[in-house]
Amino acid sequence: MKSKLLPIILLLLVVLNGVLIFMLINKPHIQEKERRGRDFLIEELNFTKDQEKDFLVIDMSHRETMRSLDEQVKNNKNKLFNSFETLEQEVELIAKEIGSLESEKELEVFSFFNKVRDLCSQEQKDKLENIVRKAIHGNNKMPPPRDGRMPPQNRGNRPPPR
Repeated sequence: MKSKLLPIILLLLVVLNGVLIFMLINKPHIQEKERRGRDFLIEELNFTKDQEKDFLVIDMSHRETMRSLDEQVKNNKNKLFNSFETLEQEVELIAKEIGSLESEKELEVFSFFNKVRDLCSQEQKDKLENIVRKAIHGNNKMPPPRDGRMPPQNRGNRPPPR
């Protein structure tokens, strides 16, 4: 009985390893997330085929720029936290660089939406501004944190911890 079960288990493990390797290489979960964001704007703004083509070019350029900036921020944060013995001046310079890169990211996002806005008709511009406004301000329906604590704005309604 054990000798018949061993090949089945080995085959199952090989198949699972193949699936995991595929997911690591292709990262379909990340690609799907990017596609959803892209498709959302295309559908919500009801782009024509020409607008969609132009939008995809803008979107690709934006994503490349954001990835580059994210990578630079990550590298600087690694440099900052992997060297606790560095001089305070160097730490401040690295922190300022991180702040500068974060500022560039915000400007890139603004530039992206400005370019998308330029593609739009007046009706689409109104929809886009509404979408951006909702994204910035949210709908104030935040789910509770996973650790069970109340969000900061609701803490005043609860008694202090004992």
